[in-house]
Amino acid sequence: AVMTHLRNYPARGGIFFLTACHATPFHSFLHGQEELGYLDCSPGRNSPQKRFFEQPMPVLRELFPEAQHNATEEGPPKGAALKPCLDYRYEKSWPLPQVFVLWGSLLRREPRMQPWLETNGYHLELEIEDGIWSEGPYDIELWPSFSIF
Repeated sequence: AVMTHLRNYPARGGIFFLTACHATPFHSFLHGQEELGYLDCSPGRNSPQKRFFEQPMPVLRELFPEAQHNATEEGPPKGAALKPCLDYRYEKSWPLPQVFVLWGSLLRREPRMQPWLETNGYHLELEIEDGIWSEGPYDIELWPSFSIF
């Protein structure tokens, strides 16, 4: 449902998925030159995706340095480099995309996430329910959803 929604939009300025890398089908559904970014979910205990869902705000600071951040935020959590196994995809920090897609549970669990998005000019466009249950970033979730900003 997320990709169907995004496919019906005219060309945009990039989409970044703050979800598991396997949560959406990416270019197999969006047939175009759209820049798609996602969290690196390389195997290992300290993958960037895992660290993001443990401490999202410091990781956002490294991924999107041009964004407005709270000056008191600390740096990214200790662990492997943010861009370990997919270096060719992560040679640069990301410019802010036109759209963020994220797990709805991230908004419920991290109270600073929505204010960060709003400070950087994003507003909730649509919330899409994703079934009765699913494995999300915080284990099994009942009534999971994706939020599009």
